[in-house]
Amino acid sequence: MRIFVDSLKEAAADRAVVDVTAKVRLLVADIVCRVVMGRKCMEENMDGGKLSEHFDEVMRILGSFNLNDTLPFLRPFDLQGIRRRTMTVREKIDRFLEKIIHEHLQSREEGMKEHKKNDFVDVLLDAMDDKENLELELDRSSIKAMLLEVFLGTLDTSSDAIDWALVELLRHPTTMKKAQEELTRVVGPHRMVDEADLSKLPYLQMVVKESHRLHMLAPFTFRRARVDVALDGHTIPAGSNVLICNWAMARDPDFWPDAEEFVPERFESSSLDVKGHDFQLLPFGSGRRICPGVGFGLLFVPLVLAQLVHCFDWELPAGASASGFEMKEKYGLTMPRAVHLDAIPVRRPAGG
Repeated sequence: MRIFVDSLKEAAADRAVVDVTAKVRLLVADIVCRVVMGRKCMEENMDGGKLSEHFDEVMRILGSFNLNDTLPFLRPFDLQGIRRRTMTVREKIDRFLEKIIHEHLQSREEGMKEHKKNDFVDVLLDAMDDKENLELELDRSSIKAMLLEVFLGTLDTSSDAIDWALVELLRHPTTMKKAQEELTRVVGPHRMVDEADLSKLPYLQMVVKESHRLHMLAPFTFRRARVDVALDGHTIPAGSNVLICNWAMARDPDFWPDAEEFVPERFESSSLDVKGHDFQLLPFGSGRRICPGVGFGLLFVPLVLAQLVHCFDWELPAGASASGFEMKEKYGLTMPRAVHLDAIPVRRPAGG
């Protein structure tokens, strides 16, 4: 986080325009790699491209329209080349994950002192060795599958959530001022925001919650009916695939006054949370299949947003205005903004 803020300070000194969207995404990638594998890895070159580019390709494939889903008899022909693209990127990522696991196993065997990081790969390898206490057998393929899930579930969602929230603050200067005043009052003017500060920043948390409501990164929750269900006069047969539209529920005018407006204050006297208990707002889904990264997201998104707001003011490039922001979503597995946020950081006294 310190490296991230320092790089923005350098840009501020040069009055440089920063691609904030890309900058935040790289920060998320670096932190996830450190947690999972013990080192940064997203910008490593591998098989003719950066690892981050291969994960981007996975997300493009998962979010693309597949004609074979609608017309199954066309599957043998692979007319869109999706199967070919899937196999290509699968092999590249599999080689990378295999390499990481091999490095961890080799370090453990050699008893290297520097390999006492206990990152996520180490935790999984320990679980694989602990066959007596493990209910399900964990093998190398399972570990690679879980690592892939962690990357796909955190890279885009966390960075896109931060991007949407910062854009809304830039579009609403009064809200931005209130968030900055709270940060100055709680954190003080001469240091960065720590994790321990987040519980003392209710207005910032309201900003994040309202951004989750208005810009649902996962617009649908997928479920399969295990039994026949009667709902509002309709029958959903057992075995049916059901798409629950979280996006529509979060913008329902019958529950949310001024549903299309960004109003963090609506949560001021509300106990409603985003952990899957209140069905009016389900950015992480609900039930046993709620997003396993909900804890990471609820910590990481407000922490990064707090640094961006506390340490910097933001100016737009010449010819751009906050009222003219492009707010359209880009179709895919998640719903990021269609265009990146370019802005000029201006240092505030905060941040050390």
